[in-house]
Amino acid sequence: YLIFKKTKLVEQLSETLKETENLKDELEAVIESSYDGLVVTDGEGRILKTNSAWMKMVGYETKKEESVKDIESKNIIFPSATLLVLKEKRRISFIQHSHNGKEYLATATPIFDSNSSIKRVVTNIRDIDELNRLRDQIEETRKLQKYYKDTENGTYNKEYPNENIVVNSIEFGEVLSLAS
Repeated sequence: YLIFKKTKLVEQLSETLKETENLKDELEAVIESSYDGLVVTDGEGRILKTNSAWMKMVGYETKKEESVKDIESKNIIFPSATLLVLKEKRRISFIQHSHNGKEYLATATPIFDSNSSIKRVVTNIRDIDELNRLRDQIEETRKLQKYYKDTENGTYNKEYPNENIVVNSIEFGEVLSLAS
């Protein structure tokens, strides 16, 4: 009977271990797939996980057992969002600088345990230049939408004076209108 019970418990433990490994793999895939640079630290500021986006953006690959204090002291990133969160014990967002001259919008979020102590800090960074480029793309898209809407309504948009199309038939005009 005891051997049977032991075998059952080993099987249950094995299943639980497989589920845990699957969840770990899934979480790592989610972290790695993020377009933002991500850093996860423990409550002491020791780096537990970074994704390749962070390493590419910052131009630095973390060493095992390295802390954000080490990285800040090397001026890889400064100031450290993680260290500020550990000090302030709240979410913080600000412009962070890097040794490669880049600026990032950094947001660090504390994760608390049941004793209200910081267990983890998750920091994400987004390239300011990339944000500006996206903003410019959105503005350009809005201008094009307005132009095509004005063209469809028969009004003229001076921002795109060279893009007026002359058609020889009503049918072709309707095709262009439908396409836009």
